[in-house]
Amino acid sequence: MEKHAIKVIPDTIVSTSLSKCVRMFCLECAGGRSEVRKCQTENCPLWPFRFGKNPFSKRGQNMSEEDKKQRSENLKLAHKLGKVGRNVK
Repeated sequence: MEKHAIKVIPDTIVSTSLSKCVRMFCLECAGGRSEVRKCQTENCPLWPFRFGKNPFSKRGQNMSEEDKKQRSENLKLAHKLGKVGRNVK
């Protein structure tokens, strides 16, 4: 019977958002923050996702100006009520 190596994923990766994982990878690969910004490796599958961007997101593209304004006001109200942010319970 052949033994397979078990890959252990650190807790920091499991509990981290996708954008933070991409950031950690880019920092490690490029060797620092200023180098990530200068990165020319466009054949990297994570390259389009640098700086927290999702090039495939269509969120908000087909919204009317009235809908965008309403969404903005709802978000401001949620912030005011403490319903948005890191300390939400």
